[in-house]
Amino acid sequence: MSENGVAGLSQTERALSTAADKVATARQDVTKLNQNLSGQIQGMGMKWGGQGATAFHNLHTAWQDKANKIVGALDQFQQSLLETEKDNVSTDQSQADASTRLLGRLG
Repeated sequence: MSENGVAGLSQTERALSTAADKVATARQDVTKLNQNLSGQIQGMGMKWGGQGATAFHNLHTAWQDKANKIVGALDQFQQSLLETEKDNVSTDQSQADASTRLLGRLG
């Protein structure tokens, strides 16, 4: 056995929750930047016309779609991290309980 546990595997307490918090912060940052960009583009769009404006609007719409997909992926990733940590804690507790019962049987 190594310092890091069985076969080198371990999880620092709340490591996945900490990672999930960082993902949530990244999501907030992406959302805020996207909102700021949209506000600036909408302001410019009111002063601009023609084919260039239409092409730029289409580009902005495509950007928004991609940004929404990124935010959705970040949401799913955060949720997966939290669920995995919950499962890990539950499994660890079950194993600890089983070991305690076995120790009790050994007397």
